Amino acid sequence: MALASQGAKDMDDGPEPIEDDEFKKMVMEKARQIQLQSFFAAIALTALAIALPD
Repeated sequence: MALASQGAKDMDDGPEPIEDDEFKKMVMEKARQIQLQSFFAAIALTALAIALPD
């Protein structure tokens, strides 16, 4: 995920930049979506944990 958000990939030869601009844009957008979903899930679960009685 960290590499994708930076526009890079690791295909067993170590990290390298993504050359294809269209593919890079698609990968970075998908990484952004996943990061946002994770963020909102964490907020929802934290709110639920706080709301539950001891």
